[in-house]
Amino acid sequence: MAITEEDISGILNFINKKNPGRLEVMIMQDSADIRETYVLNRGNYDAKTDVVDFGTPSAILEFDTTKFDRNRYGLA
Repeated sequence: MAITEEDISGILNFINKKNPGRLEVMIMQDSADIRETYVLNRGNYDAKTDVVDFGTPSAILEFDTTKFDRNRYGLA
């Protein structure tokens, strides 16, 4: 990818603006509802088999769920 002096100048002008205006950023939020998750037969999204519970398999990582939440933040 070739970067020209014009590209650099435009980027620096944008960064150095005194009032860049309001920048809007989309942020994903966790859903309040817990939906069912299924094992998919051969990966086909419309071929659901067993219902699985959320969490980490004990063979991969065990952690104290009394101290940490059972979600991605607790795992982190």
